Amino acid sequence: MNKRKKQLATSLFFGLVLIGGLSLLMSLQKKDLVVVNEVIQLENGFGYKIYDGNKLLIRQEFIPAIKGEKPFKSHSDAQKVADLIANKIRKGTSPRIEKGELVALGIISKD
Repeated sequence: MNKRKKQLATSLFFGLVLIGGLSLLMSLQKKDLVVVNEVIQLENGFGYKIYDGNKLLIRQEFIPAIKGEKPFKSHSDAQKVADLIANKIRKGTSPRIEKGELVALGIISKD
């Protein structure tokens, strides 16, 4: 009888720990991000910054996913990619940019 009570108490304890952990994880995922972006003028082109509220998350001075350090040619191009990345962050997905996405946005040509 004592052994059964210990097993029940242990199962109950671990069940509560599991529920608490899942609740914490869900609350972190529901955190409302205030993601905003800002296009920045550089000496030879454009880049962007991504913020969560006042916290700088990303400062990107070069077109991501391509070789070399080439800034965006236009404000519009930088804005398109900044918007895409901000939306990815809001959705909780990786902000990584692929070459195909740059092609689809008209930032680079398909090789």
